[in-house]
Amino acid sequence: MTSTKRLIFLLFALFIILVSGTIGLVSIEGAENWSYLDSFYFTLITMTTIGFSELHPLSPTARMFVIILIFLGVGTTAYTITTSAQIFLDGRLKEYFESKKMQKRIDKLKKHYIICGFGRIGRYISEELIKLDFPFIVIETDKDRIKEMQILDIKYIEGDATTDSVLKEAMIEKSQAIIIAVGQDAASVFITLSARGLNEDIYILARYEQLGTDQKLYKAGANKALSPHLVS
Repeated sequence: MTSTKRLIFLLFALFIILVSGTIGLVSIEGAENWSYLDSFYFTLITMTTIGFSELHPLSPTARMFVIILIFLGVGTTAYTITTSAQIFLDGRLKEYFESKKMQKRIDKLKKHYIICGFGRIGRYISEELIKLDFPFIVIETDKDRIKEMQILDIKYIEGDATTDSVLKEAMIEKSQAIIIAVGQDAASVFITLSARGLNEDIYILARYEQLGTDQKLYKAGANKALSPHLVS
């Protein structure tokens, strides 16, 4: 049984114990002595070991019932908390080790290509670079696209390519070319400016959408500006 399924089972067990404890106390002591609210509250604080004191006097039968409730409820509650913590830590640790592993792969890059954006164009370029066996890394912010790159075992950085620190993390100083495939012209111009400032010799191929943006890209330092819709 996986940790997630085990947690679901434990939560269901806690619910059953909580309901059983509530109904059990009312049935044993009578609704005139223990209301459903009192019984629910007492069962809850007993299961979580908060228990202050008895809300109302308990009969010997009710005390035996509470003892059973303590063994079942406290143990199940503790195991549920432990399982929840394990799932949380496993996820965090997995992310940590995956990021460390990815960073080691990135640190080895040189004379590589940087692709900004893993949309339709960025994905196509990545596929072509894989066929040519050229080293490259993708910068992307979209979670779904990142999951796709993880499946394809593509080197990536989760971050905003308009940020200098992210470009540096992609080892732009050692890169031979950057392909800016984002869909926003303003971002393309900004990334071009940043890339040229961080690496004077890098070849910059930038995508643009609106007519006239190509001239801005050339002024910003692009070597080539292309539009999927317009002839440059």
